[in-house]
Amino acid sequence: MTILDRRFGRLATILFVILLEPPSIASAHDGRPLVIGLDQTDIGHYIASVYAPPTVAFESLPTVYFPSGCEQRNSRNNGFVSIRAGSTQTIFCPGGLSQRRIEVDYPLGNPSLSTLLRITWSVGDSATVLSEPGKNIVTVPMRPTTSTVSLEFLKFGITHVLAGVDHLAFVICLLFLCRTIKHCLIAVTGFTAAHSITLTLAALGYIGVPIRFVEILITLSVAILAAEVLRSRRTPTLPRRHPFWLASAFGLLHGLGFASALGEAGLPRFATVQALLSFNIGVELGQALVIVLALSIAYSLRSLPAVVRNTAGVTSVYVVGVTAAYWSYSQIGLG
Repeated sequence: MTILDRRFGRLATILFVILLEPPSIASAHDGRPLVIGLDQTDIGHYIASVYAPPTVAFESLPTVYFPSGCEQRNSRNNGFVSIRAGSTQTIFCPGGLSQRRIEVDYPLGNPSLSTLLRITWSVGDSATVLSEPGKNIVTVPMRPTTSTVSLEFLKFGITHVLAGVDHLAFVICLLFLCRTIKHCLIAVTGFTAAHSITLTLAALGYIGVPIRFVEILITLSVAILAAEVLRSRRTPTLPRRHPFWLASAFGLLHGLGFASALGEAGLPRFATVQALLSFNIGVELGQALVIVLALSIAYSLRSLPAVVRNTAGVTSVYVVGVTAAYWSYSQIGLG
């Protein structure tokens, strides 16, 4: 009996739990946040823009409220500025926005979106602040130091991985495919190295692929891997014997998805290397946390009868595969 057979049902049960929440299925790779962009053109003057992920329905689009005293260009609502997601406005805030608070209001409640505030000063420096889904207030930062940039991008990398349902499903499916702990370590190493390469190249502008195309391929990769897990239980396949190559190939793809999120945050020009490295480390820490947690839960469920584990396992992986295939189908625009 291989490690795959002993752990199959327990790990797959974790996958089933990951996919239980309907909003997660509907948003697949939307670990993407609401993005508030502030570009300073002069002291106190900003071009403010708000972008929501395309999976947010029109009636659920949030409105962002700026501090009292701010004025909107060509508007009579001086002293009161609000911008709905999908809009861009030129605003003036006497004294600037540093250390002042911006409020986000969702008319139908927050659909589990984090808020990413990105500000670029007129001198070229930039900063990024990530706020958790449960918080509707974001404080505009002071001009950053290298250490604050590193910390913010480290946190962003971790939270992005933990919010990406398809990435979590792929990593756990990868564990199913491995026959031994050694195979798991090799496969995860290949996946990590590969997505680090494309993440770096895309973030620095050396390669570029339309994000919609990338998202379709990422969800397809989960469906393909789930099918391979089920197929390899009956007949040992090449990917099961050598998971490194499959993991590395799909890792290149997932790296492009990570780069898209990093592109929305924006790399500060004065600390590009530190920000990129910190984000990458954050991604790896989040991924390692998921793997350790998955294996720990799997070990704790070892007392369940084998027939229960295996039945739950097969059912859960089918759910993963069908869900990923359906999301890809919907993304293409056929559903």
